[in-house]
This record gives sequence, structure tokens and C-alpha cells, in this order.
Amino acid sequence: MYAEVAPPSAVAAVVDCLWVRRDDHDGTPTLVLPDACFDLIWTPGAEVMLAAPDTRAVMVPAGASPVFVGVRFRPGVGRSVLGMRMSDLLDARVSATEALAERAGDADGRIASGLLARLGQTETAPEAFRMLGRLGELLAHSSTLDGTAMRVSRLLRDPSRSVASVAHELDVPERTLSRRVTEQVGYGPKMLHRVMRLQGFLRIADAPSTRGRSVAELAALAGYADQPHLSRESSALTGFTPGALLAARGSTR
Repeated sequence: MYAEVAPPSAVAAVVDCLWVRRDDHDGTPTLVLPDACFDLIWTPGAEVMLAAPDTRAVMVPAGASPVFVGVRFRPGVGRSVLGMRMSDLLDARVSATEALAERAGDADGRIASGLLARLGQTETAPEAFRMLGRLGELLAHSSTLDGTAMRVSRLLRDPSRSVASVAHELDVPERTLSRRVTEQVGYGPKMLHRVMRLQGFLRIADAPSTRGRSVAELAALAGYADQPHLSRESSALTGFTPGALLAARGSTR
């Protein structure tokens, strides 16, 4: 079972959602796909972990935990929220306390560290869900955000956009854009665009209006040059062909 809850509107620009996943004990691993987001994740009896943005799909073994509770942050806010370059954390699973160490000197950072310590002692998923919600709101309200990196992350959700067109629209040199996005997301705008396009393909495939469409048609709607282009990108980012990826997504977060 997997479910998401939208955050309060006041922090929705920074926090994507709160979520919970329970293991159904059927032996099926969970496929976690690259989405350019990062999560703070609670499991019973363990320290809260940071799951940094991934460059490739990750398979979480069945039975790794009976329940996971998390708060997911949107692309483009990583350094603002954590105080460190996301490129230093790419593909990592590390202690959330360690990841927030750069913010230990400010008052909100110390409050966040206290919440993380309490979360490590929390035994129930509902309490963890409530506390992670508070933590997400605290970090969102107390962060000085990079509006350019956030806007790039939103604009590149559009498959018709290119990195060059976004840089031109924002009147920012591509080199500067790359540096700022890499600090906030973990990788540069070209990789971000690839991840966003794959996520767009999955959203289109899930839409009732596209039910029954062929993979080639879905590829065109998602902005790929053709089906082989989609196949190459799907294999590179997930390890699956598009058809196999769609079939496997019953266990996707």
C-alpha cells in the first residue's frame, strides 16, 4: 500500500507531499524511479534517512521495513533546504541529521535536529507522519530559496522545452544555469530534463485519456523523437524497456 497527502498550500512550492508505504509481504520489491526530488524517510527503530535524488532506478527489497513514512521535497530546493550542495549527495542514502549538519548554526536548523532526534525514538507511523509534516513545514518556511532553480525545474516538465530555451527565457547564461541547478538538484539541467521527460511519459501512460495507446504514441506525446529514443532513455534511467517499466510499476512508489 502506498499513499500520498498534499502539503499545506503555504509550503506546496517546496514540499511535494507526505507519503506512507506499507509492505504487503508478498515478496515484491519496490521500484523507485528517478524524479529529481529528495525525501526524508522514517522507518521504525531507525534514524531518519535522507534519500537524495537518483540518477538511476533503485530497487528496495521486500521486507526492508514493515512501513516507510516520508516527506518529499520538490526539485530545485535542495541546497536551500539542507544547506549543502545536492551534487555532494547525489544517489546517496545518508543520515538526515548528517545531511542537515550545515544548518546546525541557525535556530530553525537546531529545531529541525531536535525533531529528527525525536523521530528516531518514535514508534508509530501516524506520529512519524505528523512530525515529518512539521519538519517539512519548518524547513520550507526557514529556507532562502533559489527562484531560478525552482523555475527551471517547473519549466522543464514541459517536453517541448529545451535547456537553451529556458536559459533564454530566464535571461541566464547556460553555464550559470547549470551551476545553480546542479547545486539545488544534484545534477545539471540536461539530466533534469531527461528525468522530467521520463516522469512525463509515465504520467501520460497513466492518464485515462491515453488508455490503449501504443508505446510509440505515448513516446511522441511525451516529447521523445521516436520509440527508440524512449527505449534508450528508459533503459539508461531505469534498466527497463518502456513496456517492462509500465508492467513493473504496480510496485512503484
